[in-house]
Amino acid sequence: MTIKMTKLKWKELVSYYAKKLNLSEAIQNKSVKMISKIHNSGMYMSKGKFAGIMYIYAVLGEERKSQRVFAEAFDIHEATLRKSYKWILDSYKFPEARA
Repeated sequence: MTIKMTKLKWKELVSYYAKKLNLSEAIQNKSVKMISKIHNSGMYMSKGKFAGIMYIYAVLGEERKSQRVFAEAFDIHEATLRKSYKWILDSYKFPEARA
């Protein structure tokens, strides 16, 4: 059985995790846009990718939290978070990350 993820559900999930991590609405909005972009490209969205996206935007938005805090909030391993955000950075453009 396939569950169709809609933008509304993504917003709800992002909002849920943002509250757990005390992240701003700006981080939430950027995360939803990137999640939508990745999903529309045909990629499967996992908790690791959700966490990776939100972690990247938290770091870029100077709302830093440790990888351990993110991993615990998403109930994933830190290695999963690292692998996910590195894959996302390698696969997608983040203009904000350009130095």
